[in-house]
Amino acid sequence: AAYRALGERLFASPIPPTMSRHVVRSLALWLLTLPVVLVGQLSPPLVLFYVAATSYIYVGIEELGVQVEQPFDILPMFQMAHVIAGSAEDALVAQAE
Repeated sequence: AAYRALGERLFASPIPPTMSRHVVRSLALWLLTLPVVLVGQLSPPLVLFYVAATSYIYVGIEELGVQVEQPFDILPMFQMAHVIAGSAEDALVAQAE
């Protein structure tokens, strides 16, 4: 019962939205200024390629970070916990009889 309450408390704990917004805004600012820095050193097609590749990689890493912070949104853990709890309750009832 204590572990279940602890799990429910963890599930209900909010992720601070300010942290997520700050990361997204900082990443956007960095990615928007990257072409300005690269344009004097590389040809325009290479700048486009490097900015696109870098954006894809860093935005993907940021999205993975969001999913790691809130795994319950993407993993069926809530449903699995209910199935396990139901099975445990059925086993206890069957053992008591």
